[in-house]
Amino acid sequence: MSFVLVIGAGVAGLAAARELTGAGRKVLLLEARDRVGGRILSHHDANVALPIELGAEFVHGMPPAVMQLLDRHQILPVEVPDEQLYLDSSRALIDTERFNQMLENVLEAMPGPEAAADQCFARWLKNTQFSSQARRIATAYVEGFNAADGEKIGVHALVGSAQAAAKIQGNRQFRLTQPYRLLAQALLNECDQELLELQLNAVVSEITWSPGKVLCRLSEGALIECEQVLITLPLAVLQNDAVKFSPPLNEKHGCLAKLAMGHTQRLVVVCRSLFWESVSIDGKSLKQLNFIDDDEGPFRTWWTPYPIRAPIIVGWNSGPDVIKSASQAELSEIALHRLAAIFGMSLDDVKEQVIAVHYHDWSADPFSRGAYSYSLAGGADAPRQLASPVEKTLYFAGEATDFEGNSGYVHGAIASGIRAAQEILQS
Repeated sequence: MSFVLVIGAGVAGLAAARELTGAGRKVLLLEARDRVGGRILSHHDANVALPIELGAEFVHGMPPAVMQLLDRHQILPVEVPDEQLYLDSSRALIDTERFNQMLENVLEAMPGPEAAADQCFARWLKNTQFSSQARRIATAYVEGFNAADGEKIGVHALVGSAQAAAKIQGNRQFRLTQPYRLLAQALLNECDQELLELQLNAVVSEITWSPGKVLCRLSEGALIECEQVLITLPLAVLQNDAVKFSPPLNEKHGCLAKLAMGHTQRLVVVCRSLFWESVSIDGKSLKQLNFIDDDEGPFRTWWTPYPIRAPIIVGWNSGPDVIKSASQAELSEIALHRLAAIFGMSLDDVKEQVIAVHYHDWSADPFSRGAYSYSLAGGADAPRQLASPVEKTLYFAGEATDFEGNSGYVHGAIASGIRAAQEILQS
């Protein structure tokens, strides 16, 4: 029996393998890491009961493919309250209602492709009549949530993402009380194990191809020959030619140039206590702290696991605020200084609360080279072009190939794997 080669055992590759084996196709699944899950990375810290999530953490909205998977495997999602605080430059607190209203006013005014030519978010925003505070909030949100540079990310892609989110109650979000890696494991468990071969620590270095024939070379020299290959490599891995294609994928160069890999720095701080519960800012108690944003970066965004009460607080730094070439120790110092300023505490008092700081540098990780993708101005259709199969031989999946407005999301990656599997089955 011939087999389909799937490169990458993140959720896109796992979802594709599930669909293909479920249809009776044999699959060889290659993963460069020593684990499945890709940019899902759950860690255990003995000081806390909750898992430490260094990659994907939230379920955004209620995407059926994800929610049904969680239900089948009894993985419990907990809804996160819509509580977003914003600290302006004068240290006045903007509450959730005002924050949401200002943000929605800006985002709902963005023109879609039927109304205006595409342009970057920053240029569009500069020519609007919104207040300076509304513009700052919207910029912080767009750059923080999308891990993007406002001077680069396209308005049309943002509109498409908002429309996709509306279809799945995207204003709601959930976190898991169990390790997020169980979601990836659930996809793996749903594969037909008799038709699946999984190889870990299998780094692909070169793909030589012609219509109906693929020769895949691994870094340690092994050769794998097949008729069809599904490539689920992250965007930046493709853009940086980490895998050599022969002949080159010339038809993909244009769309790859219209996409960008976002970069983030996430520090998960394990504390001795929920010390923020005794903090008040501008008369507002932080006893039920969920998300709080500062007007200035770096590390302007922080959140806790609320409504789960656990001594964990996460610092998030993204977009233009990312500090390049900084060590974990340097990032921790900068982040804790920002946290102390936000909470109105001394740095020493904050440090006294810290037991451990966890961090994974996704930008330096050779198998991701960044966090997740976004479309540049003029690139709203680039994910569809990247997803397009080549000669019924090369197929593509991964969050960057989702053209339904869900790039950057776990559910977008899963959907892309299902879509690519169907393309293979129908070829």
